[in-house]
Amino acid sequence: MTEQHQKDYARLRELGKKYAEIANRDENLKLIENYKNLNNLKAARPLIKAEEVPWHEMNVNDELTSQISDPFLKEFETLLLRAIYQNKHMSGDSVYQPWLVTQRAVKISSFGLDVDEETLSIDDQNAVVSHSYKNLINSTEDAMKITKPTITEDVAETNRRFEIASEIFDGILDVRSERPTIYAALWDDIAMWMGVENLLMALITEPDLMHLVIDRYSSAMAEHLKDLEKMDMLYFGTTVHTSYNYLPEMQAGPQSLDKVWLHSAAQIFGSTSKEMHKEFEFDYIGRLYELVGYGHYGCCEPLHGRLDLVRAIPNIRKISCSPWCDMQIAADEIRGDYAVSFKPNPSYLAGTSVNWEVVEDEVSRAFESCRKNNTPMEIILKDISTVNYKPERLWEWVSRVSAIVGK
Repeated sequence: MTEQHQKDYARLRELGKKYAEIANRDENLKLIENYKNLNNLKAARPLIKAEEVPWHEMNVNDELTSQISDPFLKEFETLLLRAIYQNKHMSGDSVYQPWLVTQRAVKISSFGLDVDEETLSIDDQNAVVSHSYKNLINSTEDAMKITKPTITEDVAETNRRFEIASEIFDGILDVRSERPTIYAALWDDIAMWMGVENLLMALITEPDLMHLVIDRYSSAMAEHLKDLEKMDMLYFGTTVHTSYNYLPEMQAGPQSLDKVWLHSAAQIFGSTSKEMHKEFEFDYIGRLYELVGYGHYGCCEPLHGRLDLVRAIPNIRKISCSPWCDMQIAADEIRGDYAVSFKPNPSYLAGTSVNWEVVEDEVSRAFESCRKNNTPMEIILKDISTVNYKPERLWEWVSRVSAIVGK
């Protein structure tokens, strides 16, 4: 082992000890139980957190400054630094799982089409960029290219990652070798294959082609999920769509499809009629949800007035309600039959100043709507592309929202 690796290992062990202290606190372990209750549809106070943070804007007093250059070891350093930072400044109801995960060295090919795009950025440090997509689906022949992907694993690399992490954190934290939970927002991918304007126009002018596209893609995704199950690559996981998956029956190790969560959404249909939404999304997506144990549905598309369509999906447990969703209507339609994952508007924190009355009013109205309907609720601030390089805004958001929900 080189001298540099010895220094890197020592730094990670130091950070691991700080993290382990946080993760093993009684209040953290109790939070896991609170999320299990939420996902079991037991209403209590809303649970809150901030996710998808613009970390490039967060560093204060060098609390996030990296000292490690090795890419694999740096991943652990970044994860630990961010968790320690979040716990210190803006923890809310964030959970710090009492173990670390090394990602299995799994490669999944495309579904037959590879995105062809150009990107444009106004901040080189920000991963949020604009995209321009080339249309790859102009004919039946193009749609027929959609097929299930191949899955391969470099077992030696998987084992190498696990052994290194286990050596570093021996006696400090357990290490698990897993891969991310499953996510299947099919129309998000189709939008990247075609471009948004092309996609929306094709729904009107070439409906048969678009039915073929979603039929082939949903069928290919269903077969892909079955292949993941056969290869022991499904896990109960920790989060999907920034929402914790915890349930009483969760356990470590590979799972069967009927024991895992699936998240999907069809954001493009926020710009269409309810009838078109049903025809091209809800008439197909059920073939995926019938395979899994637990379903989480929705993203930015406003679902109020369309929740009867969501109710028809098998195994739905949680519904995501975006800033564009009318929470009073949505909560009246959900009526406590599902948990709500409410996503407030992050743009309120992005300008030259923050109107905290507007921020608090948005959260308060959503909170009251769910409380009136006895609906279990979590409040997750996500998609935070910027806070105008003022990290204290996120800290204050967590503090103010905690006061609203009685934390």
